Amino acid sequence: MIQARIGWRRVGGITAVQAAITLCWVIYAFYLPELLVDLGYRRELAIILLNLENLLEVAIEPLFGGLSDRTQSQLGTRLPWIGLGVVLSAALLLFLPFLTWLGSPSSAWRWLLPVLAVAWAAAMAIFRSPTLVLLGRAAPTPQLPLAAAALTLVEQLVGALRFTAYTFILSLGPLFTFAIGSLALLVAAAVLRVVTPPDPPDPEPRRSLPTLNWRAVVLFVGTGIALATALRFSLAALGQTAAQWLGDERAGLGLLVFSTLAALCALPAGKLATRTGNTRAMAAGAVATGLLILAVCFAPSLRLARSPTPPSVRFQPHSEWCGALRARPSTARARWTGPGSVFWRFGRRFQLF
Repeated sequence: MIQARIGWRRVGGITAVQAAITLCWVIYAFYLPELLVDLGYRRELAIILLNLENLLEVAIEPLFGGLSDRTQSQLGTRLPWIGLGVVLSAALLLFLPFLTWLGSPSSAWRWLLPVLAVAWAAAMAIFRSPTLVLLGRAAPTPQLPLAAAALTLVEQLVGALRFTAYTFILSLGPLFTFAIGSLALLVAAAVLRVVTPPDPPDPEPRRSLPTLNWRAVVLFVGTGIALATALRFSLAALGQTAAQWLGDERAGLGLLVFSTLAALCALPAGKLATRTGNTRAMAAGAVATGLLILAVCFAPSLRLARSPTPPSVRFQPHSEWCGALRARPSTARARWTGPGSVFWRFGRRFQLF
């Protein structure tokens, strides 16, 4: 029996889009508070905007996932929705820094910044589900965890830039940096288009959607919520632990090494999931992650017994997300790829500010 192989060219195109998405969010997280302050807003408004953006994503990702399912059935491709979302996102991202040139704290232009920031996040949500579901066509179901591990690897490596590149990115200036993010989105979408030719449309469009496994949907969403919640509370402890054991000056480097090692574990974890089964690998990863979170949370107490410095002085606000075994289950439709991943990303983005 011939075993189907992973289409690594398609996986590479999907990974390029995911890397561009992560890069844009890193840039956005670094600069949004600064842009808000330049136009007379309080820095805390960034947190409010982030919460609003994630609430919108909960509705937008399944909506456009369903629309892309219909386009896939009729035209044999999801690229129209992906292209629409990428073009809108690139244009809005590039326009955000221009508002600081056009406006001032006393001008009417300042009111456009929060509106366009939310609009940009909504545009980013348009093409995420249609892009992720392409992974199911790039790899057979038994090999899907390994293909998904490639996404985790690149996404984690790009996200690790926030530890050591914060000063460098800010030194480039908002216009040039946002232009880099916009260009990365457009180039990644072009690569995805080249490696993803359209499929033949369905000769007989389905009159009704296939029955959903609601138990699996609830479990997937619940897992996303649980991981995001655990992530949010453990990240502070991770940054604090790094500062206490390595010192304030080397804490960022320590977190960078941690994040890089976690990223490198993605491919072995994906390979393990293909051999043992996705369900078993996810269960083992969840247990291991929980134990490691407990270890990270209790590690500072061991150091505090010998440290005269209060923990509040050494707290690092920009700590990174812990590595976990993330093997996405195979899904047939893009409509339901969004909700669980939205809650997962919420825990990560909340820490960016």
